[in-house]
Amino acid sequence: FQLVFYIYMSSLATVLAPSIIWLVLRRLTDELRAIAARDPLTQLLNRRGLTEALQLYFNSRKAVPAHLLMVDVDHFKRINDTHGHAVGDAVLCHVAQVLRTTVRGGDLTGRVGGEEFVVICLDADAQGVMLLAERLRAAIENQTIPVAGSDHRLHCTITIGVSHPFAGSPGLEGAMREADDALYRGKAAGRNRIEWPQVAHRDPQTQG
Repeated sequence: FQLVFYIYMSSLATVLAPSIIWLVLRRLTDELRAIAARDPLTQLLNRRGLTEALQLYFNSRKAVPAHLLMVDVDHFKRINDTHGHAVGDAVLCHVAQVLRTTVRGGDLTGRVGGEEFVVICLDADAQGVMLLAERLRAAIENQTIPVAGSDHRLHCTITIGVSHPFAGSPGLEGAMREADDALYRGKAAGRNRIEWPQVAHRDPQTQG
């Protein structure tokens, strides 16, 4: 019995130890992958995370063309210069939270630089995209942000540029450029507004 027990325990140790190591390494790998896909300040997806999520979406059978919203905080440099970078970071986190709580389930939200955010609307028509964009714009305009160590509350607005629908993760870069162009037209027109792309466009990947 002792011999059998010894052989059993030896075999278990030989099998169990590598299994535990594999599980630990797998968990660490998953955590590192998640960290690499997210913006450290807001915890929204970064460009890499958005690309990976879109690849998964467009690989599904039910995938339909998506719209992209480019969201920019108006006068953000002025906020940083006037109130400091800590308040600027608080504004970015506030905008990120509004995006998380306002978009529909399944939509993608990300931060792609400075004060620029992205919302990718999946399975939505143009009217639905416009309604979502207006909800986002109004939510930011109608809320104030507390300033640490002060009774003052900060008010800010956003400008949103919208892309035409695109299909396939390779279309992400083109949609971002298109929405970015619309965004800057919105900035030039007075900010705190939603701007659609000017030129009629059909993504080649949506053509049948």
